Amino acid sequence: KIQKPDLSRDDDRFNPRNRIYVRAVKGLHQLLRQRIGFLGMLAFMALPWINFNGQQAVLFDLIGQKYNIFGLTLWPQDFTILAFIFMLAAFALFLVTTFYGRVWCG
Repeated sequence: KIQKPDLSRDDDRFNPRNRIYVRAVKGLHQLLRQRIGFLGMLAFMALPWINFNGQQAVLFDLIGQKYNIFGLTLWPQDFTILAFIFMLAAFALFLVTTFYGRVWCG
């Protein structure tokens, strides 16, 4: 029998009898989460062994500060420009959805 803890008493909250039991979650979204997680881990483990144009497809050379991703070579200063482009794209998305969303909805 699962006992509900008495929250009015502050001194009883560390009693081992007042445990939280996690129930098993089942359903479509749980199955999707597990499958996508499995595919992500598989990709994470398989990417270093994939060759692209005679070189390793994904190579992070931390000592040389060079990152090769499928033939594209990125240097540390490229990530600053990439982050700036992503921020501009996010602000453009917010701006466009704000104005065109108001026009579309009336």
